[in-house]
Amino acid sequence: MKQEDNRSPEEVIAEATRLIHAPDTAQEPREQALIARGMAYWKCGERAKAINDYNAAIRLNPASGALELRQQAYSILDFYHRDLYNP
Repeated sequence: MKQEDNRSPEEVIAEATRLIHAPDTAQEPREQALIARGMAYWKCGERAKAINDYNAAIRLNPASGALELRQQAYSILDFYHRDLYNP
């Protein structure tokens, strides 16, 4: 699945969801769809859904690029939470 810059996050989510749930989608395209959908969820502010998709991609492929995305997500969330707890 290619993510084009001119598509909205909602369009990416819809297409990726279709690919993820299609029974004939191979493992690598399914992994890429999970990553693309996770990135689109992140853009929409749906952080938990994004991390869930990154985790699903990692379960498919433990060496997935989603590892780095998940780590970045956790780093961002940790930074924001520290500010909330230590004003």
